[in-house]
This record gives sequence, structure tokens and C-alpha cells, in this order.
Amino acid sequence: MAYKSGMNFIGKEINYNLFDSLGNKLKKDIYTPYFKEHCNTCGSKIICNGCSNCGKCGK
Repeated sequence: MAYKSGMNFIGKEINYNLFDSLGNKLKKDIYTPYFKEHCNTCGSKIICNGCSNCGKCGK
């Protein structure tokens, strides 16, 4: 509810410089979060790393 009413907002994107154990730079898009249909109405979606199918939402 807070996101839809404008009380929460998406801040600036964080840029990570990730490297593997050999010192090679990793791709930026190595992880893409997965969201279910129910997640579109969640107020915490903007700070969420995606759905882990934990079942707490009941969906």
C-alpha cells in the first residue's frame, strides 16, 4: 500500500563490481529476481530480492 500511495520510492541503482576467485569481472546480470503475480501488490517489492517460494504469503 505504501508504494502505491507514493510513500516509498525506488532509490538510485547500486552498481556492484563483482569478481570471481581468479580476478575476472563477473557479468552484471548474473542474477535476475523472480516475482510471482502476488508480488505486484506487495509494498516491499522495491526492496525485495525476489520470490524464494517459501510459502509465507500463502500463494
